Amino acid sequence: MKEPASPRAARVATALVGALPLGIFLLWGAVDGGYPPTLWLPGALALVGLLVLILVTSPQLLATLPRTAVAALGLLAVFMLWTALSIAWAGDKGEAWDAANRTLLYLAVYGIFLLWPWRARHGALLLGAYALGVAGIAAVTLVSLLGSDDPYAHFIGGRYAEPVGYLNANCALFLSAFWPAVFLASRRETPWWLRGLFLAAAGFLLEQAILPQSRGSLFVFPVVVVLYVALVPGRTRSLLSLAPACFAAYLVRGALLEVYPAWRDRTLPDALEALQEPLLGSAVALFALGTVYGLVDRFAPLPSDVARLGSWIVGIVAGVAAVGTALALLAVYGNPVTRAQDAWDEFSAGQQFEESSSYFGSSLGSNRYDFWRVALGELREVPGGRRSLERVPKSQPGMADADLGHDLERPTPCEHDLELGKRLEAAADPRGGAPDALGDGLQLAAGRGQEREDPICLAVVEAGQDDRIGNVATRDRHTSTVPPASR
Repeated sequence: MKEPASPRAARVATALVGALPLGIFLLWGAVDGGYPPTLWLPGALALVGLLVLILVTSPQLLATLPRTAVAALGLLAVFMLWTALSIAWAGDKGEAWDAANRTLLYLAVYGIFLLWPWRARHGALLLGAYALGVAGIAAVTLVSLLGSDDPYAHFIGGRYAEPVGYLNANCALFLSAFWPAVFLASRRETPWWLRGLFLAAAGFLLEQAILPQSRGSLFVFPVVVVLYVALVPGRTRSLLSLAPACFAAYLVRGALLEVYPAWRDRTLPDALEALQEPLLGSAVALFALGTVYGLVDRFAPLPSDVARLGSWIVGIVAGVAAVGTALALLAVYGNPVTRAQDAWDEFSAGQQFEESSSYFGSSLGSNRYDFWRVALGELREVPGGRRSLERVPKSQPGMADADLGHDLERPTPCEHDLELGKRLEAAADPRGGAPDALGDGLQLAAGRGQEREDPICLAVVEAGQDDRIGNVATRDRHTSTVPPASR
């Protein structure tokens, strides 16, 4: 593609270059977060093709980049090549190939948005379309939930999992669109009739981000708020849009948090019905407020002296609020160092099941610590590819079901063997097929136990030979107590 012959041709080219990634991102967000290979691989091919097209038809774009940008692009390309080369020595070549494909996708996305000569208006259009697109996806998904005959299917353990299908990713999707929406709602350059829509979308997205109850967001969101207010130009404007969106989410927090215990108590339909009015009311109020703010800001701006005084007042109020929040947190949680140590102790203690009114307030213990610990242990390998098992004791004869893993200081790699876990889980599936799945699982466990000298796998084989696992599978087929939402 030669240099655009006219401004119209340049606009069309820019629209095409921006529309393809935007459409793919929204499609991925609407369908399982783009996780299925049948979805993300075609999208990745399209984006790689777009990057190649840009490089072939407009090679001069590389020369317009700063040296730091070229270096960043080159380093990412080298990393992608290294990932691809790792297929040759990887123990699981399929996983390595998959990782290389993902790295190529990241390179393509980075290259497209780095190379093309975007203007501020183009960026605002893309971010605005993304924010409203995600808000639309969230709204359609919520309407589907409210009209569903089985609303429990939209939740995992009482936490909202749709449309992505994964709790933390669901929250991340909504928050990724929240910030562009709240930014565009605050800018005078945004058409006044859109500012109310962006503010309403920002509040709705923040409210939707509460439903998955991602505890990571409790730590990250306040940090991003501070960075946003400190770094984004127009601090007063930023606060005048950010504060109403956050305040609206705060006002409806009770109805949002009530969904979690309602799932456990099997009263989810009632909780969802009670949620409709607060969500609709907050959206209407934010839309009206944003529209009025846009009209006043566009057609009746304040005199410079008054605006400057208002900025000082807003800054002082924000500072006092920040100090008050910090003092309140100190009063509630005490010494932050001690609290951080307690949180780490909870996190590293392992999975702890407890009932509470909110997942936000439950224990930080989970299986992630062991996932990471076992993954790091995979790096400790002796020549020949065998894992170092210095700290793993030998299996004990006659180890009982209750002793599996509890005789060890920490779980062993077989406890996190996904393939083994799937086969043994299938053995306990009440829908049938247990004998075949059990035989496959025990055969695989025996092989893994001999290969890794792993006591967990060897104990599983012992239990299977004693028909203990088979009895569990038979019992569960007739007396399943798994909640419908988690099947």
